[in-house]
Amino acid sequence: FYEKRLEKAIEPLLQGKGEVPSREQADTSEMRTVVSKDLKANLLVLKTFLDAKDPALKMLGVKDMEGLRKTVEKLLGEITGRQNETGGKSTRSETVQVYTYLLPMNELAEDAKVKVYYSKKKRGSETGEGFRVSLLLSMEKMGQVRTDFLLRNNSLSIDFWVSEPSIKKHVDDHLEGLKSALEGFFDHPSIRVGVSEKEIAEFDFEDLAPVSAGLVDFRV
Repeated sequence: FYEKRLEKAIEPLLQGKGEVPSREQADTSEMRTVVSKDLKANLLVLKTFLDAKDPALKMLGVKDMEGLRKTVEKLLGEITGRQNETGGKSTRSETVQVYTYLLPMNELAEDAKVKVYYSKKKRGSETGEGFRVSLLLSMEKMGQVRTDFLLRNNSLSIDFWVSEPSIKKHVDDHLEGLKSALEGFFDHPSIRVGVSEKEIAEFDFEDLAPVSAGLVDFRV
């Protein structure tokens, strides 16, 4: 959350707990780091640049400038929508928050979707649950393909879900090459492929079940 991260960086200065960085220190200040690395901040800068129709745009050689502008606006809209959604609902009984983000890709018939599972209190590595991300692609020849990634420490598990046995065979034929490519980055990567239209269809509706439903055991 760009605004909250920026607020956190500025707060010590407003409360007099920190010193305003000098010009030499400004390049490495926390505020500058937040602005330079945050996706929303960079999208806002890019949108301003595109809206200004600066002559320098012609030097970039971008063929579909209007398409790029629409993509930036779509991403900004998604980010703002997720922020509003998070601030508008209570999830006190949930141990994990789940959000789905659009990933515009010109090569696909539909925008890809990335679902990220956020631990509410502790990071996945601290709880032992690991980090989980799911990806849904709609491709011309392979149809919809769901991929679930689970990272525990440095061990990566990947589950592919496809709609037809013939597609499963195609993915199976490339598993050894994929494992070899991943072994340099992860410990003992595990990859499985399954055929299940149900798993694919549940991508938009499936959330991790909370450990506790918020009930009180009165016997205690």
